[in-house]
Amino acid sequence: MDTAPGGPVVFGHAEHAAGDDARFAGATEDELTGLICGLDRTEAAACALKLAAVAELIRRSPEDGCELEGPAQMPVTWHEFTVAELGDALAETRHAAEGMLSLAHELEVKRPGTKAAFRAGVLRLAKVQILARGTVNLTPEEARAVEALVLGRAGRLTPGGLRSAVAPR
Repeated sequence: MDTAPGGPVVFGHAEHAAGDDARFAGATEDELTGLICGLDRTEAAACALKLAAVAELIRRSPEDGCELEGPAQMPVTWHEFTVAELGDALAETRHAAEGMLSLAHELEVKRPGTKAAFRAGVLRLAKVQILARGTVNLTPEEARAVEALVLGRAGRLTPGGLRSAVAPR
């Protein structure tokens, strides 16, 4: 698995190559394709880092009486006002905020490999969501077993292929 994350350096090179008019005048088609791939990794890494911050928000606002547990040191659930707080901060719907919190929790508790591949830019958000939906009803151990079967090729699979790979048998 390629572990070179996208990041500010890739973004800076893309900004420079884009020029003031964002037309990439000096870039060949191959260079443009490389920039697109690099920016895709950068976008994934930034999104993964945002969800890591959301996970930390969960750790800092557990539901009353919930202890931090397991290797990820996550509570089973978060305080009821965390959804509203996140939604307000991002000007998002309650549904969208709940989705972010749920995905951040799932990545921390059930899918450390997926979390790492996401942070490395190997998987984009849509594929991470496919993996999460495909294993949402599994225990952490079962989810990791499915993850182990598909993670090495998940970045190369189409979304449909990935859905098929994680579908219950």
